[in-house]
Amino acid sequence: MSHEREVALFAYKVGWEPKGWLPDRPWVGVSTHLRHALFALAQQSGLEVHTELAEHGVSYQLPVDIGRKLAAWTEADYGHLGELHPLSPNTRLTLQRLSLAFLERVLPEAAAVQLVPDQPLQWLVGGQPVQLSEEEVLALRLPRQVQGRIKNIGQPLRPKPAAWEHWLTLAPLQLRVWSMAWLHRLEQAIRDGQRQVNVKLQEDNPLPLLALWDSLELLAAVKRLYTLPWDIPKIRVQLPDEDERCQAAVSAYLGQGLGHPGRTPLLPLNFAQIDRADAAIGSVDWLEEGDPHWPEEDVFAAALQLQRRLDLSFQEYQVASAEREVLDFIFARFFAYTRLRDEQYAAIQRTLTGDGLLVLLPTGYGKSVIYQMVGLLQPGVALIVSPLNALIKDQIAHLRQDGIIGAGFVVGSGAQATREYEFFEEGRYRLFYCSPERFETTLFKRSVARLIERHRIALVAVDEAHCVSEWGHDFRPAYLHIKNMRKLLQRDTGRPIPLLALTATASPVVRADIQRALGIPDTNVIQSRSSDRPELSFSVHKADGRRGRQARLRALDEVFSKVAPTLFGEDVLHARNEDGIYRNGAIVFTPYADRRDEAPFRQWYLGSA
Repeated sequence: MSHEREVALFAYKVGWEPKGWLPDRPWVGVSTHLRHALFALAQQSGLEVHTELAEHGVSYQLPVDIGRKLAAWTEADYGHLGELHPLSPNTRLTLQRLSLAFLERVLPEAAAVQLVPDQPLQWLVGGQPVQLSEEEVLALRLPRQVQGRIKNIGQPLRPKPAAWEHWLTLAPLQLRVWSMAWLHRLEQAIRDGQRQVNVKLQEDNPLPLLALWDSLELLAAVKRLYTLPWDIPKIRVQLPDEDERCQAAVSAYLGQGLGHPGRTPLLPLNFAQIDRADAAIGSVDWLEEGDPHWPEEDVFAAALQLQRRLDLSFQEYQVASAEREVLDFIFARFFAYTRLRDEQYAAIQRTLTGDGLLVLLPTGYGKSVIYQMVGLLQPGVALIVSPLNALIKDQIAHLRQDGIIGAGFVVGSGAQATREYEFFEEGRYRLFYCSPERFETTLFKRSVARLIERHRIALVAVDEAHCVSEWGHDFRPAYLHIKNMRKLLQRDTGRPIPLLALTATASPVVRADIQRALGIPDTNVIQSRSSDRPELSFSVHKADGRRGRQARLRALDEVFSKVAPTLFGEDVLHARNEDGIYRNGAIVFTPYADRRDEAPFRQWYLGSA
């Protein structure tokens, strides 16, 4: 395939494929910039959204009980729907998930729903066929005729939704469809050598506008990352006469408001009056003579064509240029922030060049984002070595909270492990977590051999790298074999594979040992200028040990009843969610981890053994 024929496929794989969404938080499936636009639209439609000025633009915070208000289907509801779960790594069912989400806003539960294979808009509900139209699933409100069809086959309906609900439930998924369609259309323009595309919006629907601008920026980011010879056309857009929603969405998308000028997009849109459009979007009632209408059926068909191409590979590409503004844009696609920290950017940039690198950054600084970004940007699979199953599960849970579906792991054996190995071998994961001992098992070696027949190894990352030194020489010698394992992988794949080691805890002796064991030179170390954590503070409160247990209890009572409320405020400290659980929890630390250490603790706390 030529470069021009891969435009839409490549951009989608980089910018959209690693992302799914949570059933109760569909907005995590879109970039942070698009998310802000949706929050602003929900606010405009009546939802109470808190806004404040952050370092790089306006920040939005939804009500804490938003999940309860939306009443999404539960995990049990999705249980019988298998790979239609929005966090499934099977990205070839994206459009089916959109129409399923549409049914979710109509039906209170999923038990009666069944998929009709290869028919994204057709379902069985209670055994009866339900056909959705492209116009219905891309509408800005839930069509009454669909609710009527469901009611006529004897199924219960949800209560009428609030006006703002659409922007947080169906709109994020509609944005993906519009983006797929725009990528397909812009690919055609690039292939045809079209220098300018004129678009008329005939109604105040901000979704095609947002998707167009996001697609344009994504194409620019991918072109610059991989130095591809694409000539991206300039875009002119004519807004409708009534454009309140479009204006609010664009302002939020650019991070403008509260006195902040907002960000500079990677490519601009030119808003102007247009004599003749290449695509007119909206009702045919407003169509001007000579303007070609782009109806919802054609939009959905273009998205479907792209979905059917997702099995094609783009392995021959590799990141060639990692500019700061481009990496920030990609970062905002995957995570709920808009800008990398300086050390994160430096580490990502160095790793993408193929360097072996040791990164020393404080706890909570975002070390994991470094290897996650490298893995998500590179074609292939990043292997993440982590010391504990609990840490692996915690990392996966955090990724899924951000809607990242391209991450997997294997713990133990059985049907679940078999399925994870299959996904791994098929290259469905961009990030795969495992213990160092897993690398030495016959089953894992066999899976890696199958993987590299068709896919790259993009990276080997060692999380909590101090374990290489502290445990590798004693009871976990597998840590000392990572260096050779990387060499074997490079030999078998015929490609250089970056090695990234990360830790917050390394004395000079431990640091030198890590570098020796993993083969990382002194010039390839990135360390924060300071380990100071200004957001943390410590205080000491005296208790008279001579007065025994009661004195200690009085000291604790003073901390919780007087000191903490003064620092954090009563509302923050004692706030509970709808289940009665404290929203801002605390960890109570005691100096013993198991029962055999209880005696010294009792001696300290109670004053007697």
